[in-house]
Amino acid sequence: MIRPDLNKHFLPFEEAVALYYLGFDEACYGTFESSQYDITMMSGWFYNSGYTRFLNHVHYRLCSPYYRDAFKFFREKYNIHGEPYLILLENTNGTIKQTKENNEYSFKVLVEGIPHFIISKHIYDSHEEAELACVKEIIEIILHKNKSK
Repeated sequence: MIRPDLNKHFLPFEEAVALYYLGFDEACYGTFESSQYDITMMSGWFYNSGYTRFLNHVHYRLCSPYYRDAFKFFREKYNIHGEPYLILLENTNGTIKQTKENNEYSFKVLVEGIPHFIISKHIYDSHEEAELACVKEIIEIILHKNKSK
């Protein structure tokens, strides 16, 4: 099993499923494995293995990539670039400062054929929240582009 504090580095289950259907098939250190009663996050290098049926129970292994691997997949397969970023403000004297005592984050996405960044209007409390929102936005963009074809 993966230590709970390391889970933040891996895509959640729903996004891992979406990447699988979008064609992600790389080795991953984290996987979701089903048992008769639940889904468990496991560690070790695996590829997606699909599923098998055993005693009327469907067992499957689904890779959960690191966020960086998902962003690499989006760049290489779909030519979509996304990244979360720390929101900074420029003071009148030209110095840069954070927006408030706590960090605030957002994300931007660059899609081939669109001459400008798509910038999120939402503000997130952590880099991880912005990262997940960015992945979800890119998945939606790909699904919309595929639906339009």
